[in-house]
Amino acid sequence: MMKKHWKLLLLCVAIATIMCALCFSLNAVNYSGKCGGEGDGSNITWSFNTDTGLLKFEGTGKMANYGPDGAFPSPWYDKYESQIRSVEIGEGITSIGSCAFYKCIYLSSAVIPEGVTTLGDSAFSACRSLKEIYIPSTVEKIGTRTFSWFVGLEKITVSENNPVFHSDGNCIIETATKTLLSGCNTSVIPTDGSVTAIGDWAFSGCKKLSSIVIPDCITSIGENPFVFCDNLSTVIFGEGTTTYYNRDLNCFISTNESKLIAICKNGVIPTDGSVTTIGARALSYAPIPSINIPSAIAQIDAGAFSGSSFEKVFFLSPDVIIDDGADIPASTVIYGDAGSTAESYAQAHGNTFAKVL
Repeated sequence: MMKKHWKLLLLCVAIATIMCALCFSLNAVNYSGKCGGEGDGSNITWSFNTDTGLLKFEGTGKMANYGPDGAFPSPWYDKYESQIRSVEIGEGITSIGSCAFYKCIYLSSAVIPEGVTTLGDSAFSACRSLKEIYIPSTVEKIGTRTFSWFVGLEKITVSENNPVFHSDGNCIIETATKTLLSGCNTSVIPTDGSVTAIGDWAFSGCKKLSSIVIPDCITSIGENPFVFCDNLSTVIFGEGTTTYYNRDLNCFISTNESKLIAICKNGVIPTDGSVTTIGARALSYAPIPSINIPSAIAQIDAGAFSGSSFEKVFFLSPDVIIDDGADIPASTVIYGDAGSTAESYAQAHGNTFAKVL
């Protein structure tokens, strides 16, 4: 009799366990659709599981390209971007589309398989929880800002068998051109001559990067390489550097052109005449509330202030040439001499103008 009771009890437990599992699986919702970049898009399909947070891709060929900020969002972005935890790319897929995982801020795991040849522009931009990425041997092209803008990366590895790219110091480097394409929060720029150029947006959004050493071998620095690096407070140039220097003022200066090309936290524009031009995007997104434009500055290029948020800008030269497209935000108060070019710019663009005391 006791055995029958035990068997009945075990049977009830088993049934209850199965029912719980069924209920648990029923709570998970699977969504799917087409996302291929060939023909009608059916060459690749995607599926998302709300229970596991897994975004899965299956098929062959190219993935479709998408755009940021809702211009042409990926079909999984609007509703599920905050739920995506991992990405699985199936074998046979050859490209990851532009902005495919843009702003998937909780994405913490993404495996790029062998066979993928192209990583699109901004494919992993703003993936703040992604700490590590591996680039397989088959990748031949990496787009602009693929791993930039607030990415949480701390480890970057490229397959030793990749003929186009390699990794060193937690940086992705295009081997033939010696260009550092992407860095991360723990990057160290190699000093052995394998890198001579820092690419556009290379370190953008590396929030944990507090200092960087620019070796003597660097002869070219691209656009906005350290934009949004809000904690970057120390820039050290090699003693033999002749192309760029900063005179301990935490800014990047093209010595041949006497041009400011970038500035970071605690940065100050030199007043000794070593800088006469503020280059395009040199002050973009600078993490400082106000800035002095020294009297030695003769020209401010188009887009110099693009994306900046200065509360105040002080122009110390009455006749500095300010390009009409300098992009000083309308909310910025412009200080300068009465009758100066700074006042003329303020009047033309609706900025509040105040005289320098």
